[in-house]
Amino acid sequence: MKKEILAIFSPTAIHTTIYTHDFIKKIYQDEITYQAIQPKDVLYTDFSQTTGLPFKAILITRSTEVFFLFYEIAGYSFHQPIEKEQIAAFSFLEQHALEDNFQVQATLLSLQFCRKVHQLMIRGDFTIIS
Repeated sequence: MKKEILAIFSPTAIHTTIYTHDFIKKIYQDEITYQAIQPKDVLYTDFSQTTGLPFKAILITRSTEVFFLFYEIAGYSFHQPIEKEQIAAFSFLEQHALEDNFQVQATLLSLQFCRKVHQLMIRGDFTIIS
């Protein structure tokens, strides 16, 4: 619904950020990489409850670059996620890097309001006032 609403407006920039998340991975003794794990990288060791095999738990950090079309409409701002492959279609826009793990701190529009606006758009029963 958000994508359809924003489609009648033009984005003003492309924003990028890098989201980083950590997770714990268990490497079991029968895996090729088990012996290569350095002791400093091991969070804890234990045994599988189902197979009895020992494992080493390690911390894995993954980073993902995320791209957004940025819209400024009537004093409000909106971000619409896009894929990296879509950026070429918006090469005329400036790109701005946001801080890593960017989170929007804003008051959100209610779902009921968005549905009403979307219904008006589908019917063509609206006027945009600049």
